[in-house]
Amino acid sequence: MKTLRLNPLRAFFLFAVIGGIVLQGNPFSRADSSVEWKKDGAAVLKSKQDRPILLRFTASWCPPCRVMNAKVWPDAEVAGMVNEHFVPVELDVDRPDVREIANRFQIMAVPTIVLLDADGKELDRANFMDARETMEFLQQARKE
Repeated sequence: MKTLRLNPLRAFFLFAVIGGIVLQGNPFSRADSSVEWKKDGAAVLKSKQDRPILLRFTASWCPPCRVMNAKVWPDAEVAGMVNEHFVPVELDVDRPDVREIANRFQIMAVPTIVLLDADGKELDRANFMDARETMEFLQQARKE
């Protein structure tokens, strides 16, 4: 009969990962976001806005997108900044109605965050960021 032997380093890594998930929650789970995302990107882009537009290109199968869903967008400071100063639009690149918008903005990877002025002119873009980096990105966009 063979016995299973676990390398001590592998055992430590395994328990560290499991312990991190148990203590901090699964980073891939979807948290309820307090950002008030609009889903109809075409309508937002066609109409005049009173604030800059934040386009969030995402996909359900994208692990970094899931991390941002769980850790960045629910962050009270990030959500407050987005809701107060931007028109937030969530765009799932797998939806047929979003593909034209993704092509227009030449989206090559997700997550991609594109900031537009109120007239629809691109100001800046970024990819995966943590909450602190997202706040810096948004604050910089507000200064311009």
